[in-house]
Amino acid sequence: MLKLTRVKFESSGERYSLLTGSDGLPLWYPTLFATSQLRNAAKAPNTIEAHLNAIKLLFEWANSHEIDLKQSFSTMKFLTVEQIESLCSYLKQARSQRMKSNVIPIKMANKERTRASLTQSKTVAKQTYYIRISYITDYLEWFAKRVLSERKIIISSEVSHLISLMIRSLKARRPTRSINQRNAPRGVSEAQRELLLSVCDPKYPNSPFSSKTRERDSLLVEILYRTGVRLGELLSIKISDFNFQENTLLIARRHDDVDDPRIKQPVAKTLDRLLPLSRDLSQRIHDYILKHRSLVKGANRHEFLFVTYKSGPHCGTPLSTSAVYRIINRVTSNIDGLSELTPHVLRHTWNDRFSEKADKQGLDEAEEEKLRSYLMGWKEGSGTSATYTRRHIQKEAHKVSLLLQGVKENEKN
Repeated sequence: MLKLTRVKFESSGERYSLLTGSDGLPLWYPTLFATSQLRNAAKAPNTIEAHLNAIKLLFEWANSHEIDLKQSFSTMKFLTVEQIESLCSYLKQARSQRMKSNVIPIKMANKERTRASLTQSKTVAKQTYYIRISYITDYLEWFAKRVLSERKIIISSEVSHLISLMIRSLKARRPTRSINQRNAPRGVSEAQRELLLSVCDPKYPNSPFSSKTRERDSLLVEILYRTGVRLGELLSIKISDFNFQENTLLIARRHDDVDDPRIKQPVAKTLDRLLPLSRDLSQRIHDYILKHRSLVKGANRHEFLFVTYKSGPHCGTPLSTSAVYRIINRVTSNIDGLSELTPHVLRHTWNDRFSEKADKQGLDEAEEEKLRSYLMGWKEGSGTSATYTRRHIQKEAHKVSLLLQGVKENEKN
């Protein structure tokens, strides 16, 4: 039974993922690959874990078909077309489907029959399927050359070609990554924004939050809405990151923070930056720290802003990612009109609001991209900002098109 675990090194704070076997020991080649190819390349802990998760699926598939990858590769027998088709079909299945042990036989070489057998199966999203194949090809290419090197086998041009054929065949089965504009993530509407701000008020009569956690939960949602920070950035905020005299918040990268007890450490994926806060939001955060957080047992042991309230051994510890999703779920489950709310939707909403303000301020495209990139923590010129600019242009073009058709502003909906 393979198991993926993450550990924290106490001395350095580094988080590291391991793929272990039934004996509980790390598997040699996946560990060597993760260390030499990923960790040494400064890949993030989540990226390393995602690679190992894909490799875990590869091992599960190979075991189910009694395929010894090391033995096969050492004799220069690489994955056949039928094996690749079977592997990709396995990678496409959702966990619930894989748990049923519905393994497609490799002898079923006909592609149409193989794919037809999956029509009633629950499959993963295209992006997940794409990533799984990509990470497995990285590993297989490294693994094949590693095994041959250990056997003192010279990797001739012919052998290199065979490995290349296997890798290309796998990559060819990745789905296209084109974005369907109709299904692109978007922020909430203006009416939903007003409703959301009402929910962020702890005095809101229909609050979805319990009286015990209302100040914390409503403030958490408001910070996401007002600043557009990522979930990992929100959970890594410390009290010392605030300057209540200047009304600013520092978003800092703290990978491998020794003081963070969370094994799955929430971190800032983007650049450090100093964000301005409104006087009202700054005051509300200040009041939460002094009047609410300070009363939680164990919260004074660290500086992280949001803490667990539930009594027990975890009381006062930094809030987890899953806890935030439970908080958001209280909103989506109890407030009509906000059923699609997620932390990332709130980030999209901030960007929609920024585009609207940029239009009113008359900012040109270059200036808008520069300011947006700084506030979001993106590297200037990365092109990420342009995605939101194009989406806003599309939205405005849609409005103008309707006006040209004689549809009045208040008739659009």
